Amino acid sequence: MRYILLFAGVLFFCNCRTPNTFTHNTNASDTLIRFNTWGLPYFKALGIIDSVNSKWGFYEDNVMGCIVTKAEIDSLTRDNEIAARPLVARYGSNWHKKYSKELHIALATPGLMTPSIYFNEEVTKKREELQLVGDTLFYHFKRTRAIGTYNVDVVGWQRQGTEKKWVSYYRYRLSYKKPIPKLITRKIRTDTVYLHNNIYFSEDSFDAYLRD
Repeated sequence: MRYILLFAGVLFFCNCRTPNTFTHNTNASDTLIRFNTWGLPYFKALGIIDSVNSKWGFYEDNVMGCIVTKAEIDSLTRDNEIAARPLVARYGSNWHKKYSKELHIALATPGLMTPSIYFNEEVTKKREELQLVGDTLFYHFKRTRAIGTYNVDVVGWQRQGTEKKWVSYYRYRLSYKKPIPKLITRKIRTDTVYLHNNIYFSEDSFDAYLRD
């Protein structure tokens, strides 16, 4: 088992053109269990991952890049299974399921969840349509009562002749439990309170963005 989990598959992009390896949290205490990982880490989430891992009593050492043979994976997996024995004794045989849930909830932040919306087919078509006239899309997250779950409005300018209105084109629900956005409505709305909020998430860097 490979001990690294990221929110949604779209968050992990492995550039196999480089043989370089990456290490994080190598200054971890000797009391922490060491797990081997491979591939290109999702650097933007390393701080969150390291924090959760440390809470559970281990750290990850990225020992190989993207080019890994099956024999190497089998060997690293065996080492990880041995290293996990103290965690099994402490938290039970299903410790990794509990850990994965906690990690996914921690990773369920607007900045890290935005790519799930960005790569949605309907959103992509609307974005390309707006880009033809020099506009684009942004994403407004509103936390729900359910942990790690947001209602997300896909917002942007709607042109009517020479006038433009700031509208919501779609609303989706995003949850740490399901990486695929669930469409709530595609009804265009212009009169909701969130449209007066001037902080959204940019589609380019997935970072907070101040709207003009």
